[in-house]
Amino acid sequence: MKHNKLNEKVYLVGVSIQNKKELNNSMQELIELSSSLGKEVVGSDVQVKKAYDSKTLVGKGFLSDVLLEAEYNDASKIIFNKELLPFQSKEISKLTYMDVSDRTELILEIFKKNAESKEAHIQIELARLKYELPRIAGSGKNFSQIAGGISSKGPGEKKIEQRRRYLRKRIGLLEKQINALSYRRMQNRSKREKNELFSATLIGYTCAGKSTLFNKLTKSNVLESTKPFSTLNPTTRRTYLSDKTEILLSDTVGFITDLPEDLISSFRATLEEINQSDLLIHIVDCSTKDFEEKILSVEDTLIRTKLIDHKRIIIFNKIDLVSSETLDYIRMKYQQPCVSSLTNDGINEVRAEIEKIIKSSVKNQKIANL
Repeated sequence: MKHNKLNEKVYLVGVSIQNKKELNNSMQELIELSSSLGKEVVGSDVQVKKAYDSKTLVGKGFLSDVLLEAEYNDASKIIFNKELLPFQSKEISKLTYMDVSDRTELILEIFKKNAESKEAHIQIELARLKYELPRIAGSGKNFSQIAGGISSKGPGEKKIEQRRRYLRKRIGLLEKQINALSYRRMQNRSKREKNELFSATLIGYTCAGKSTLFNKLTKSNVLESTKPFSTLNPTTRRTYLSDKTEILLSDTVGFITDLPEDLISSFRATLEEINQSDLLIHIVDCSTKDFEEKILSVEDTLIRTKLIDHKRIIIFNKIDLVSSETLDYIRMKYQQPCVSSLTNDGINEVRAEIEKIIKSSVKNQKIANL
């Protein structure tokens, strides 16, 4: 039976070798990611293990129960909270008629849906093809048929080999286009640097409210959304913090725990933009229960992208949604600006903090030049 992709019924499977809290957070995020694509979650199950199963990620007995329940609930797809290795996906697929997917594929699907610019489409296609290439062997009957004719190695070549050659060729072409984008961005940055304006970039976990804060600070109207990864390409605006201080402020793609490696490499043109900023402004949605875990996730991504040593500050957003006790805890522990992008509470404090950093940077630069 064919299922409409928009209302696709999915069954979610969670596994962790850490703890129940980490697993619950992971599953809640998986539900949100699925819902953002209009998928109907018809059921879920979780397992905490001492070690991942090398063949099927989860235990075989647990997997049998999951497949039965997913089938009973008329699911057309099973989605795992961890990235499946190609052979794991193939092994699980042997046991069911349902599609087998994972969190990485779900994120790639969201990126594809939200891509608007040519640059975003190139970056996402590259990431999707890199994800597909090692997984072709388990892609079903279409690739197991015999092909022949012009441009194939011979009448006995399988379609899978044709697809593999096509993917490698296409990946090479897209890599060249990404390199061209990087070069163009570098030229644009050189022009901006001649203006000698201080540059700052908003970073943070997806749905932290970066775009809303960006609009408040720059009086712009970039897309604001509660759905993950609604911002894919950097938007840069000149804005005044005060009568005397003008800066370049950029809004960027959100981060997420265990951001897929292929996405990081495909979005390197965007990450280079972040790398050239004088200041990274880490926006945190402090209304979520796991905001401190998300801070660590963003810092982990900064380590993986070699941006961890950049000058940065944290701004706690959505304080209108937290209790006074939580706000007191944040202010005491972190001693960083707290703001509500919705009510404008704390906006002036944010402007003043950035301006203080700029003045300190200028003073240090003058000392260095002596």
